[in-house]
Amino acid sequence: MDIGDGNLTPQERERVIEILKTCDKAIVFSDAERGRVDPRYAKPARIYTIPHVPWNDAGWKYAQKEKKEVIVFLKEKMVSHVAESSDTAYANRWFFLRKPNGKIRWIQDLQKVNEVTIRDVGSVPHADLLAEGRSIYSVCDMLSGYDEVPLDPRDRHLTAMHTPLGLIQMMVVPMGWTNGVAVFQRVMVVVLKDFIPDKIELFLDDFPIKESVNKDETEVVPGVRRSVEQHLTDICAVLEQLDDANLTVSGTKSRWAVSTIKILVFTCDSRGRRADPAKLDKLLNWSSPLHSQTEVRQFLGVVGYWRIFIRGYVEKAESLRLLLRKTEKFYWDSSQELAMQELKDEFKEGGRVLGMPFFDNEAGRPFIVSTDVGPCSVGGLLSQKDVGGKERPLRFESRTLNTAERNYNQFKKEVLAVLRCLDTFRHYIYGRRFILRVDPTAVASVLQKDFSLIDPTIARWLIRIRLYDYTVERISGTKNVVGDGLSQIPLEGERPIVAGTLTMVEPRRAERFLVNLYEGKYRTIGQHLSGEESQDSDIRRQAAQYCLRAAHLFRRPFGSGMPLRVVCDPAERPTIVAELHDGVVGGHRGVKGIYEKVRRLYWLERQYKDIERYCITCEECQKRALVKYKEPLQYELRREHTRRFHWVRGR
Repeated sequence: MDIGDGNLTPQERERVIEILKTCDKAIVFSDAERGRVDPRYAKPARIYTIPHVPWNDAGWKYAQKEKKEVIVFLKEKMVSHVAESSDTAYANRWFFLRKPNGKIRWIQDLQKVNEVTIRDVGSVPHADLLAEGRSIYSVCDMLSGYDEVPLDPRDRHLTAMHTPLGLIQMMVVPMGWTNGVAVFQRVMVVVLKDFIPDKIELFLDDFPIKESVNKDETEVVPGVRRSVEQHLTDICAVLEQLDDANLTVSGTKSRWAVSTIKILVFTCDSRGRRADPAKLDKLLNWSSPLHSQTEVRQFLGVVGYWRIFIRGYVEKAESLRLLLRKTEKFYWDSSQELAMQELKDEFKEGGRVLGMPFFDNEAGRPFIVSTDVGPCSVGGLLSQKDVGGKERPLRFESRTLNTAERNYNQFKKEVLAVLRCLDTFRHYIYGRRFILRVDPTAVASVLQKDFSLIDPTIARWLIRIRLYDYTVERISGTKNVVGDGLSQIPLEGERPIVAGTLTMVEPRRAERFLVNLYEGKYRTIGQHLSGEESQDSDIRRQAAQYCLRAAHLFRRPFGSGMPLRVVCDPAERPTIVAELHDGVVGGHRGVKGIYEKVRRLYWLERQYKDIERYCITCEECQKRALVKYKEPLQYELRREHTRRFHWVRGR
């Protein structure tokens, strides 16, 4: 048994063993000792289905050298009343998986059963709230938890399968059944509801028993601290409750009175939460380059699971995400290689350690939500002060903006960032007072006072935002160290090197560039600025007029203006014109007025003609205009005896 990890005194370790011996009925080491939940707590599970036709699928084609091992395993399951012989009209597929300890796990392929099963909407708790930064934990792991919940005899025939021992069916909740998670979680909640959430947090068959919030280091007996003794009392109460429900935990997999535990893929202790190093090996050793969209999806799927640890995840993964577009040709270059390496570097040496949320001191340690906006993404950070008064991040958040959202004005983007962060962190902050940090812009005033807004979208967002109880804190951009740092992305593709009193500038050779968004000379210029030097003297000369910002290509300003984003995508060009013409900041100002707005923000070829073409086809502009601007003649057929055609202007 795993007792302590160097955090206990010899007397405390002996005390743990003594307590576990008094509750030994709930701790087992083999399938023969495993319990089955008492009917007083849960009835046998039912599989409710819609009308259907029975199916007969072939059994698993196992290797001949595994036949003996498979037969021995199936016989053990039948002896322990997990499976029984069957004479039904149904037959499902099945297979085995090899566990890390070398044993085999039985999996039933119940896809056809799931297709006709009426779904149970029960769910598991949020993974973020499973641990709260205590110094002592005990982790109970049920011994084959699904095998401790019986299946109703009326529905067992649906789980039958062909095996070397003939047609057999399950007597317990099967692995692979769509409602298995909801059913098992409900059983555990019914059994241990009196200990939730102060002492335990349930997640299926694994649940940690937490130390008391108020840690007391005084000794009740020589060598035994009061906090440890209280924790042992909680362990005893939980095990007695499991014994009363005839449930059992694994003696080999459970851990008692330890300082560090693993929950899902997270390692938790008193300092906080970080990614499990054992799960990071695959990520850190992932080979590059990636050769297909499938490989890109696999990599982003693994990294995305730990995105709450990554500062600026959306910006760093943007060039990889663009490879998933069906309209774009798969093109791997240095920008994708750099993005992949940056994401892997986030988890070197164990990665970032996030703090644990503390919910019992709203006034002294309130949650802090910080937001920020970038050219193509919005993001934020949830943080809180620790016991020592130091502010620590709890989790990062970021989201990429679609084509329409990237054309929002700055005010609308900032409101969207606030809404996104509040919705993401809702399970932390809803119903409690927290601090909302934003830049000292118009958004800060709107969040504090009830303004009447013209844009119905922003008004609708503010209705949802005002459901939260927050205090606005204005913080300047230079002091805003929000999780993504989206707006602090440098304008120039250069970095200074200071040597004494001499300042030199060295070009950055690893600048990221979203090559799939550009074509023609702009693609070549962007690749040149990102480090792939071009031998064309004309390209090298023109490249001096451009710079990279957030992996996008920008035209340097003429004078003291701001850089202009280069737009090559033919689908994005009309969207930009439409937003600046029809949106809340547009006002249908005509060709020249909209042209002045566009040319201050974007660098588009033939932009005047695109704007002119859009304006002359705008119905609202035609209604307002006294002189119909280049409107083509339209005819109207009037039904008169003479049947004449009349040309009418302005219809």
